[in-house]
Amino acid sequence: MRQATTSASCRTIDIRGKVILITGASSGIGEGIARELAPTGAKLFLGARRFDKLEALAREINDKGGTAVAMELDVTDHQSVKAFTEAARARIGRIDVLINNAGVMLLSPLGALKTDEWDRMIDANIKGVLWGIAAVLPAMTERVRARSSPSVRKALISLRRRPPFTAPPNMRSAGSGLERFPENVETLFWLGNATNQRLDGWSITVRFYASA
Repeated sequence: MRQATTSASCRTIDIRGKVILITGASSGIGEGIARELAPTGAKLFLGARRFDKLEALAREINDKGGTAVAMELDVTDHQSVKAFTEAARARIGRIDVLINNAGVMLLSPLGALKTDEWDRMIDANIKGVLWGIAAVLPAMTERVRARSSPSVRKALISLRRRPPFTAPPNMRSAGSGLERFPENVETLFWLGNATNQRLDGWSITVRFYASA
């Protein structure tokens, strides 16, 4: 089995055979994560709306000796997320890691009142994270309950967040009322803190990673 040959972070722990789900894997950060993990021996289950790009990525990983499965996924749809995680369990048997990466950032002056874009960001960046947690948490806690060994391997739910955003000059025009805004940072920090409290004692880790 090949070892990771990319960043030092992937070489510090052995994740061979781990089943890792990645949402939003067809491009950007999600695609980058998939490519980074591909040589480590992890089994990747990739989800995104753009299935053609996702399928091409999975094919490339498999052709290079990795293991990847592609499945169409819309994180704004609770049932789609549930079907995605159930398919992973049915095909591979378990879920070790969820990288809850999918998200959108639609920029416009606040005064433009593009409420449809607000809805899209809330659905993807907040509800999508919650649907992911809801889909994997029961099985993860059940696995912890079933284990008698003291050396419980921790599961990881990774919640993507962005750092506070500094609006460009054209968005700081008079009357825009926009200097800096935190996007969903406070909401996700609250979510992470609450989840950490809930999962204390279950050997399930919740972590935030900035995309910058």
